[in-house]
This record gives sequence, C-alpha cells and structure tokens, in this order.
Amino acid sequence: MIVKETALSQSKEYWDNARPFKLSERESGIYSMVDSIQNVPLYRNIVDVIQTFVTGYYTKGMFEYGPYYKLYSFNEIEGNRFMFGGRTSNDFSTKVMYNAHLAYGDKDNRFKYGLGFLYMIDKLPRESFGMQWRHDIHQLGKSPNAFTEGNILASLLKRNPNNKLTMMNQFEAHYEKEWFQGFMNTLKFRYRDISPTKFVPFGNTLANGAAPISGITSTELELRTRFTQNEKMVMGEFERVHLGGPFPIFNLYLTMGMKDALGADNEYYKVDLSIEHTVEIPPIGNFYYLLNAGKLFGKVPYPLLHLHEGNETYAFDPYAFNMMNYFEFASDQYVSLSLEHHFHGFIMNRIPLFRKLKWRTVISGKGLIGSLSDKNNGALADSDAKMLFPQGLSDVKDPYFEASVGIENIFKFFRVDAMWRLNHLDPNPNQDFEEFGIRAMFQFTF
Repeated sequence: MIVKETALSQSKEYWDNARPFKLSERESGIYSMVDSIQNVPLYRNIVDVIQTFVTGYYTKGMFEYGPYYKLYSFNEIEGNRFMFGGRTSNDFSTKVMYNAHLAYGDKDNRFKYGLGFLYMIDKLPRESFGMQWRHDIHQLGKSPNAFTEGNILASLLKRNPNNKLTMMNQFEAHYEKEWFQGFMNTLKFRYRDISPTKFVPFGNTLANGAAPISGITSTELELRTRFTQNEKMVMGEFERVHLGGPFPIFNLYLTMGMKDALGADNEYYKVDLSIEHTVEIPPIGNFYYLLNAGKLFGKVPYPLLHLHEGNETYAFDPYAFNMMNYFEFASDQYVSLSLEHHFHGFIMNRIPLFRKLKWRTVISGKGLIGSLSDKNNGALADSDAKMLFPQGLSDVKDPYFEASVGIENIFKFFRVDAMWRLNHLDPNPNQDFEEFGIRAMFQFTF
C-alpha cells in the first residue's frame, strides 16, 4: 500500500466532500476536543519528552539538539568526553537534513567533529544522496547495531576497559536508489585514515621491516544490493525502519579497494552476502535466521580484514557475538549463522503467574567459522603479512559457538538473556572473556 505525501494534509472542506456520510454533531465535537487538547501546554510537554526519549533529539524550531545520550561519556582514551550536536528539523526542510557535532576529551585534549547532509531526491520510491565527514574515535569490529561512539550506555555498561578505540578520519558519499519497493541499490564512496594507539598498535612484520606504522589509508567503492518482497516499513521524512515481511531479505555487498587513490596503500576486493528471515511457526512462535558469508581477495593490514563483531558491554546485540571480545578473531573468508526462536506464549502461558505477566521465552545460538590465508595472517612468526596482529587476535579456523536462553516482553520494553560461550575457553592472558554472562536490551514488543 502506497500513501501519497499529501494524504494527511488535506483541508476540512476536502474531507467534508470526500466523506460518504456527514459527521454528527457529537463526532464533530471530538475533532474540536482533540485540537484543544493538543494546544494544552502540559500535553505538548509530555509529547516533547516522549519524542525526545524515543528519537534521542529535542526539537526546537528548525533544529533538533542531540542525541542526548551522547552529551557525556567516558573511556580510557579520551577520559571524560563531552559532545554537543544536532541536525536540522522538518521545519527547516523536508528535502535536506544537515547534521554536525563537536566533541572534546579531557584526557587526550583533542577536539573531534563531524558534519554532513542527506538530500531526498524522491521518497516513493526512495532516492537520496548524502555526504558525511568525521574526525573522531571509532571502534573497529563492532556490529551495525552496536552503541555508537560516545554513547553513555556504552560507558556505563562496559564489561572490559573501553580502550580498543582508534582515531579515524572518514569521508563517505552515497547515492541510494530504490527501483521498486523491496529492491534497492546503494553506491558508496568511502575514504578512511586510521591511526594506531598504544592499545591498538600498527606494526610491520619482520618481512616488512618490523617498524611501527603511523596509519592506514583506504579508499573504497562499495555497491550494495538489497532485495525482498512485501516488506513492512515505518517511514518519516528522512529515516525509515524496516519491519520485515513474509520473504527473506538478501543483502549483497561488493567492495573495491583502490590503491593510490587519495593516498590509499592497498588494492583488494570484498564480497559479502547476508540472508535473513523470520518464519512464523504457529502455535509455537516464530523462527529467525541470519546467514552471513564473505571473502576478501588481496593482501591487506589487519584493520581491513573482517574483524568479527564482538561486544564488550552487558547490552544484548542481535547482530554481534555477545560473548566475544573486540579484536579476538579476524578472517579473509568466513561463514556465520545466527538462529533465534521466539516462543511467544507457548511456554509461559502454561504457568499461571507468568501468563499474567505476559513474559515470553526466547532461545538463540550463533556460530562462526573462518580462515586466513598466510599472506594476511599477521599472527604467524614467519608471516609476510603487511601488519603484525595485536596480542589476542587470531583466526577462527576452529569454529566459535555461543548460545542463550532469555525472557522478553518484560514490561513490554525489556529482554534479558543468560548466555554461554561454548568453546575457545582456553585461558588467554590477552583476552579477558566470560564463559557465562547476562545481557539485556530495550525491545518494543506489540
């Protein structure tokens, strides 16, 4: 179903003429009452608070201040981090949105910043163009769903010292085209300049000089193809949330690293494919799976390998290995599988107390296997790889597994999981991992 942009902004006269039956006097009074309530200051303040909590931004006129959860955070690199930022609101424009932020750390005494824009060429079907420049800290090897840098929750919920951050200059430009609902291409140009720290060192192997490296520069061209059918979405003027549908979602990423372009040092090619789908299995709930596979062609330093998505917080991340640390495993070819079954009320509804609470049971498991060619394995003593691995980083030729049992729909907002790391349990002085842990997340369930 496609709804025109003007559908909800018609005049009263239009609705009076289009309505098949005339409103009664009582029904007309309801409209007047709703309009009156919306103009009450208390009501408007409540709406502002709820909107700020959900979106992260406080809207005032033509500007949205935020996100509020990034105003203050802390980590071992920056110390106390203070940030101020925002973006233009829909009152400014519904065609273009500008954003910017400025941050400062009192330990490294450095300013960080970012600015960019998103221009909507068309909305149905979606077509957009945007650019973004960032000079800021970055966590290599995090999932797309992880807390962004500077999030206070990442500071408060950390389970290891938050020191594996690197300084990055990054420029991205993208063009997105939805050919029809469910089929979309995104062409992205990306430039990155990554600097080492004492916690994330960049060092040559013996075959390449055994000297420290001041930084890594990469220039990439990426083409993403996304395909599904009959997907449900919630859309705003610039952003939209995908709710899934009855068919699998396919994502194919083709990436080319361009040597000598803007000072880039490496030529390589990447292919990454993902398939995800939720299958309804009444009456025992629904089953979700996510299959990822990828391969890198070329010889690259370890930050450009696939650093598998760890999670060093107590927050549950559905797209990461929650019992794995950052910089624990790397691959130049890999396959991973994530499985999750939501029982809804199939189990809990049989227990009287829990039936009233409407809590729901969920179980999940994740597995990963990957490999590294000798030319990219900086952990080998006689390697001719471009860069030494930091201590604790290795391949994952022996598969990695983790599993969990959880309760969701707690007060309609929370999910809590008990998680187990099933293998790779040998003591490692360079990786402080957990065999068992508790993870939680906000999750809206309807």
